[in-house]
Amino acid sequence: MKLSLSFCLLLMASCANNPFKKDNTVKDPTPDQTIKTKWDLYCELSKPSFNEKGFVHGECDGVLFTSLYAVACPNSGAKLEAFEYPDEPGRYSRDPQPEQCWSESEQRAKDGNPNRSPTTDSRDGVAGRFIYWWSTKDLAAIKRAINYLKNNDWYLCPPEGAKDQATRFSRCFVNPSLRATFYELAAHLGMDCDEGCKSARAVPQIFSGTEDGFELHLLVLSILIRGTVQGAINDNQVLLLKKAAQNNPGNALYLAVLHKFTDGDQTETLKLLGDEVVFPTETLPTSANYCTEYRYQRDQFKSGQANPDWLPCVDTQESKSGTDFSFAAKITLEDLD
Repeated sequence: MKLSLSFCLLLMASCANNPFKKDNTVKDPTPDQTIKTKWDLYCELSKPSFNEKGFVHGECDGVLFTSLYAVACPNSGAKLEAFEYPDEPGRYSRDPQPEQCWSESEQRAKDGNPNRSPTTDSRDGVAGRFIYWWSTKDLAAIKRAINYLKNNDWYLCPPEGAKDQATRFSRCFVNPSLRATFYELAAHLGMDCDEGCKSARAVPQIFSGTEDGFELHLLVLSILIRGTVQGAINDNQVLLLKKAAQNNPGNALYLAVLHKFTDGDQTETLKLLGDEVVFPTETLPTSANYCTEYRYQRDQFKSGQANPDWLPCVDTQESKSGTDFSFAAKITLEDLD
């Protein structure tokens, strides 16, 4: 009897210390891991379409959204060199083939045609370029852009690159606030900052706080890049981000930028990005998920009603690039550096 009891005690001890004993419990992936897996998949699935077209989103917004795509999906091979005029360094076009969006033909360049633009470039695309240049630490490209602008009275496009002078001023003139960001990036990347540079950098970011739609999206991108470069944002910028997120509770980008510069808690952002109704797990989103190409540049609501751009399309089944998801995931899980 004593021998039997001793044997049992020895057996129990050996089991407790068995180095080969395994825990067969399968742990669920964390929200971070789930979003990262989907992010990697979207970048991989979108490459064939990008390689075919040379841009993402609509062609006339190509330079902006290709910039965000290149930052979110660095292994895609996406770069901005194709958007820079080879014979005019520092000047950019909306599309790798400028004639796709602009020509001197008034018929093709008129505002009423959604597939054409009245200017070869605009301030809209600059926010994306800032983010791309900072992420790639491309000081040479920033210097080329500054030199071009200084030699052309701070216009992004020449007189012949706009439908008329009023349109050129409204869309292509680089105002002092935007000019400050050019110099801010350049100085932080190592450019010698002379008195003109220092004076330009002193101009604060200017906004009214009433921006909405695509203008609000561009402003959020501008706050993101200035805050990243300077290491913080001010109280007015925080208030604008809070208002943007409150008015667009489904906009993961706005929420990601807000929490990046405040409490760092991206729990709600991850929930939005994990919504499989909007962003499927195993395939790119299509028009059956939401109608617009890039969801986060549109207001979530119009006159108190859901914006149709955020809702599924009933007449098309086009595949999206997923840049809205991928760029928001980048901001949520990583830094721009």
